[in-house]
Amino acid sequence: MANFNVLSQEVLEHISEQIGEFLPLAISDASLLSQLEGARTELGDSLPIWILSDLNKPYLEKTGRWYHQIYVNDEAKLYAESQPLGPKPEDWQIQAVFSSELPYSISNGITYLQNKDLTHSEVRLLFIPSFLTYALWIHNNQNADMIYILETPNEYTGYKPKDFIDFNNFIQKLKQIKPIKGLLVEAY
Repeated sequence: MANFNVLSQEVLEHISEQIGEFLPLAISDASLLSQLEGARTELGDSLPIWILSDLNKPYLEKTGRWYHQIYVNDEAKLYAESQPLGPKPEDWQIQAVFSSELPYSISNGITYLQNKDLTHSEVRLLFIPSFLTYALWIHNNQNADMIYILETPNEYTGYKPKDFIDFNNFIQKLKQIKPIKGLLVEAY
């Protein structure tokens, strides 16, 4: 089973309190806001956020930020990002709360990974901005790292959501795709 970086109970409680205060202010969608009234919200998995910004020297950078899954009536609907600003649990600060499809994709990814033999592995959230791609990066000190694709533009044919591939193979596929510059234009 893979290791999902576990934050201390004190840190999680502090983050949870902040999310509770921040949530009504962060959600601008009136429909979603009305769904939250009286709903059971729960903090789920927390993952460190890493970024891949240069394919020529696949250097993965720890951002110092954390992703926190938020469940609304047992459905992954929201997420928050936090960052420790000091060594104590109360030094953790929520940076933002978002509503998107990412929590649903991560929930499915975590379920998928729980059925894999990933001993000695650590799961991290990886963002590749020049390819608008999110993935779960399964880092393993003893075997090859793996990638579980969460979200990516439909235009990319080298990989797609729910692909579970070797990290080096993933980097090679990325190198064959033209990175995004500016805004992604979709035809409607």
